[in-house]
Amino acid sequence: MFTSARVRLLDHARLLLQLMGLERRTARGGRDSIDHAPGGHDDLANAACGALTVAARQGSGDGAVLAANLAPEPRRRLIDEREFELLRRGLY
Repeated sequence: MFTSARVRLLDHARLLLQLMGLERRTARGGRDSIDHAPGGHDDLANAACGALTVAARQGSGDGAVLAANLAPEPRRRLIDEREFELLRRGLY
């Protein structure tokens, strides 16, 4: 999907670094595997590529892959200022 320009990557530094850090290894039997380097990580790359694979399989039939809105939701307070003040005083 990457090489055929069917998908575009998010501008996410950790995702890009993990994808660039993947290594292809060939076992004695000739079987290839792709994994991170020793001490590296690939969990975000695996999640992103897995999501792309699922989306491509369940696509609209024309080969298009739709992206979700990945913008973070605005943070909301877990407690309001009144509750915070009561907690601070030990009265809540």
